[in-house]
Amino acid sequence: MQQSLQTAKKRCWRSPWAVDLDIKGFFDNLNHELMMKAVRFHCKTPWILMYIERWLKAPIKTTEESLVYPERGSPQGSVISPLLANLFMHYAFDEWMRRLYPNIPFERYADDIVLHCGLGAIVFR
Repeated sequence: MQQSLQTAKKRCWRSPWAVDLDIKGFFDNLNHELMMKAVRFHCKTPWILMYIERWLKAPIKTTEESLVYPERGSPQGSVISPLLANLFMHYAFDEWMRRLYPNIPFERYADDIVLHCGLGAIVFR
């Protein structure tokens, strides 16, 4: 994260505009199937895959003492959530930007993104 902040600071001096994005509800709506697809691409160790999947699907105890089994999302405040978010967003955002908008520099940490651009630089398709 520190490296991203230093890069953002340098780029802000070179670009007249910075667009700050935060994906609303990202951690609450993370697709488990797509997340595990990305994890499986990079990790083949069965016990690691098992624990990541268990982490995502761990039951949540409500105030009424009942258990809710999440079908999507990642536990917020956990150590692994930003790591999983970075992996997911590498494919969902970073690669998309590099493919469609290779001249727009950006920094990203989990679901927080800063785009650096000039006038008329961003026309989303």
